[in-house]
Amino acid sequence: MRADPVSQQGDIDIAKGPLLDEYELEPIARVGYHVEWVLDIGAFIGTFTMKVKNLWPSANLIAFEPAPDSTQLYRLNTSRFQNISFYEAAAVRRGQEGIVTLSYDSFHAARKVKECVAQFGDTMTAGALVKALALLDVLEQHGNPEIAILKMDAEGVEADLLEDLKDAGYLNRIWWIRGEWHYDLSVSRIQSALEKTHVCNTARSVCGGWGPLIAHRKL
Repeated sequence: MRADPVSQQGDIDIAKGPLLDEYELEPIARVGYHVEWVLDIGAFIGTFTMKVKNLWPSANLIAFEPAPDSTQLYRLNTSRFQNISFYEAAAVRRGQEGIVTLSYDSFHAARKVKECVAQFGDTMTAGALVKALALLDVLEQHGNPEIAILKMDAEGVEADLLEDLKDAGYLNRIWWIRGEWHYDLSVSRIQSALEKTHVCNTARSVCGGWGPLIAHRKL
């Protein structure tokens, strides 16, 4: 965790979710499902990755995290595990790759890509310049694997990524999706992207503006 008290509390609050199985991985493991590939978008400090590797030690994991302070902790926390391809970058749709502006909230936890969330009226200005990679390009580098579990906590990039995956015909290669959606305007786009391939739940949180994103592929 980071040293200053505010950031440390933010790390604790966010880390508790995966450790307590917020993403409901344990039921998947209990039925004996073989998990070969996992995609972790918004990997933060590595708690979801650690949960996956504890449940499926041999799984191949592709992870994205753009925040420099979080990437250091991710590497430290996951250093004992094998078969992790970690990208210190934001995952974006094709055409958005390059250098982008990463903004933070007061807890240094919500890592928003300014260029991606501007479409929702979010005009955040403070932040650092970080690398952005096209998700489909990275998947192609790995041989376009079938993804057992896609975890998305991308702070507003979810609709862009899912639409890109849909347009590329890749969603039928993804079984379970777990994570969060952000911005009310993104919900209908997420639902539209997933409607032909997945059963999807995008309930709203009591705070509004975000909520859980849970989906599984239609049989």
